[in-house]
Amino acid sequence: MSQTKSAWRKQWIRRWARRSISMRLLLAALVMVGVALPLAGTLLSHHYHASATQAFDERLAATLNVIIASVTYDRLTQQLVHDRALGDPRFESVYSGWYWQITDGDQHTLASRSLWDQRLPVIDNENLNARSLDGPRGQSLRVVERDIILAPLDAPLY
Repeated sequence: MSQTKSAWRKQWIRRWARRSISMRLLLAALVMVGVALPLAGTLLSHHYHASATQAFDERLAATLNVIIASVTYDRLTQQLVHDRALGDPRFESVYSGWYWQITDGDQHTLASRSLWDQRLPVIDNENLNARSLDGPRGQSLRVVERDIILAPLDAPLY
């Protein structure tokens, strides 16, 4: 068996030794390109996806700040009040995929018209948190969330 391998190896070396240097360089370059191009494509795709996701999360965080700034608690009606329009019609169109929601988990919940009668699951987290989840119609959503404390309320809002 080892003689067969040895003979095969010698034959292969002789065959390659007879080829010109330009042919060997061309084949080596083709192999390197065949390895490098898929690897480079995979890396570029990964970095583009990470960059686009980060930019989208930053945009969602800015929208979150606008929503938080416009929420108050009315002591007379004992309800949360959102007193400004966001200027984006996607938050008004039912099941558009663009939603916002503020809740204390028990009594008070305020949501965009686009969320209609559905509610999104929340997690208790003081820091800004970005994650993906399934929406009301099964669509994939990107969510940015954090807890806030509204002065008259004892419990944090999510």
